[in-house]
Amino acid sequence: WSSALSLSLWLGLATVGLVGLATPGSVAAQSADQRIEQMIEKAETQYGNLELKAAERTLEDAIQASQSADVSSSVVARAHVMMGVIRYGATRSKDKARSSFQKAIERDRDASLPSAYKTPTLSSLMEELKADLPEQQPSTSSSDDQGSSRQVDAFTHEPITSAQAGESLRVEAFAPADMPVADVYMFFKRYDQSTYKQQAELEPADATRFTAEIDGNRIYTSQISYYLEAVDRTGDVIARSGTSSDPHSMTVLGASDFDPDKAASAKGSDGEQGGTPQTPPPDDRRDDEPASSGGRDVAYLGLAAGTGVGFLPGGTPTANPTSTDRINPGLAPAFAHVLLDVGGMITPSSHLGIYARWQFSPTQNFDAIRQRHPDLADQYRGLTGGECLGTGLSGDCTLGIKYRWFFTQNSNVEAFSSIGAGVGRLRHWLRLRQREDSAFCQNNNKEIVQNPNGPAFCYRRDTVRPGWMHIGVGTGFVWHASDVVSLYGEGYLQILFPDTGLNLDFNVGPMFRF
Repeated sequence: WSSALSLSLWLGLATVGLVGLATPGSVAAQSADQRIEQMIEKAETQYGNLELKAAERTLEDAIQASQSADVSSSVVARAHVMMGVIRYGATRSKDKARSSFQKAIERDRDASLPSAYKTPTLSSLMEELKADLPEQQPSTSSSDDQGSSRQVDAFTHEPITSAQAGESLRVEAFAPADMPVADVYMFFKRYDQSTYKQQAELEPADATRFTAEIDGNRIYTSQISYYLEAVDRTGDVIARSGTSSDPHSMTVLGASDFDPDKAASAKGSDGEQGGTPQTPPPDDRRDDEPASSGGRDVAYLGLAAGTGVGFLPGGTPTANPTSTDRINPGLAPAFAHVLLDVGGMITPSSHLGIYARWQFSPTQNFDAIRQRHPDLADQYRGLTGGECLGTGLSGDCTLGIKYRWFFTQNSNVEAFSSIGAGVGRLRHWLRLRQREDSAFCQNNNKEIVQNPNGPAFCYRRDTVRPGWMHIGVGTGFVWHASDVVSLYGEGYLQILFPDTGLNLDFNVGPMFRF
């Protein structure tokens, strides 16, 4: 009996010991799940109060905490689903929502949208992702993920040298666990773009790895340049791989189904790119996200010098409107001018601006002309008759509006066509004949030219001023020396009326983009 009692006591103590050993782990797991669920509920409350940035940070903390604790897959999946909801609400970016939903179903293939957040767009994204699931969900410890968390001493990225057109692209970067990285962004452009207008965000996959899936509709054309930036919570860049001036270069192999001409017909029922998009997603950058150093240009300023040549069908001499010397149709120079061109960019291909052109020309005393010819005095006054749009400044001026369309683009050179209209006068130089016995020839000691077909004469310099309105067409190029400074040249043909004339300007100078 004594032996049996001793054996029972030992068995009881062993059972209590085993229960005591098992309980802390279960309680810890339950506590970790509860802690993450509380953070998700907090994020939902913040999202309901339109505190979108705070909600996103709460979920980032929750996902980060789940990597160092034993948290059930369903809870982690719920956090990723809510992250997708919040990021779509903040940016209207399907890519961001899809990326988060993908992480959710990788953790739990039964992950679903809470009924309170179901919309046609988000439900469609989730259904598409689940439809692509294999028969059996790969294990989270598959060979693709094994060893992905590795020890690194600095921010690193293995440059991608090639990609297949139309196929999604995975991008990876690694950062030390103790580096205060809040976000990692990829900025990229195709060969036909001058600035880095496209962006993707790399999500944390574990303690040191960041990944992103670039949608296949963004992967087309023969070459893509890109670079990565890691930023802290304040938005300051703390690490880079490549730069806007020295980017990584990726060759795109093959061809995609992208057709720019079908972009307008590729809208879904919710007003966004639906089904299989026919155009790459737009720049997804939020106002609170860091801008790349090659950000979107919105304005330009050009300062050019040039000269011109015109064709005159006839006309009235400016200084000697009663001259009997006939002005025959022909070419006449329109000597040097400067041009100020300022405008904005409606799209990367469409620019609209205003220009002011001031032409150097010999000073003429308009007051004296009006006194000599009082019956013509009104033709030499005001906006349409006086020098430089009636300002009295020496020379002649034009003001106008011009639209430019860039029909070819690459990383360095863009070609464009232009059309415009405006007001003002141009001045074409010519020489008139004055009889030898005229006061002008005699008083100004001019050289006398013998004329076998008529009276001897001397030459008198004068001008013809066609205008005061014009329309114009042109073509030119912009060569980008940097993201801000460019060199542009343009040929611009103007048709002037009601005092008729044609003028072809050639302009070249620097252009600054902002």
